[in-house]
Parts: sequence; structure tokens; C-alpha cells
Amino acid sequence: MIYNVYEKWMSDNNGDQLSILNTTVTDDTPSMPQASFK
Repeated sequence: MIYNVYEKWMSDNNGDQLSILNTTVTDDTPSMPQASFK
């Protein structure tokens, strides 16, 4: 029963977690060079 409640709670918060991750990832990642180096 605890697993079912936790699963329901996590599915409700899934969108919030994704938005937090997207914000964190875009803030912390360095920009990549656009030209190829050969």
C-alpha cells in the first residue's frame, strides 16, 4: 500500500521535478562550441 501511495505522489510531482531539472541543467551546463575542430 505504501508503494501505491508513493507511486501516485511521484507521478503527480513528475512535471515539477522535470522543470526543476531543466532549469538546473540549463543554468549549469557550459555552452558547446558550434564549429568543428579538425
